[in-house]
Amino acid sequence: MKIVKKSTYTPPKTYVRDLPVYPSHSTTLPATCTKPVEGKVYTGTKMIGIGTLHKSNAVPIFSEEEAKDQATMRR
Repeated sequence: MKIVKKSTYTPPKTYVRDLPVYPSHSTTLPATCTKPVEGKVYTGTKMIGIGTLHKSNAVPIFSEEEAKDQATMRR
C-alpha cells in the first residue's frame, strides 16, 4: 500500500488590472435643489369624498348622486 501525502490546494493568483482612479464629482446639492416635498392636500369644499372604481382607482366624488352611481355600478 502506497501512502499519499495530502496537500492543501492553493489557487493561482488572479490577475487584477491596474486602473487609474478618478475622483468623482461632489454629490451635495445646492440649497436651491433641496426644497422640502410636501404632500398634496385638497383644501376645497366641493369634494365630499373619494370613491374607488376599477382596480383601486381613486375617484373624487363631488355630489351624492355621483356617490350613488358609483355604489350601484357593476364590478
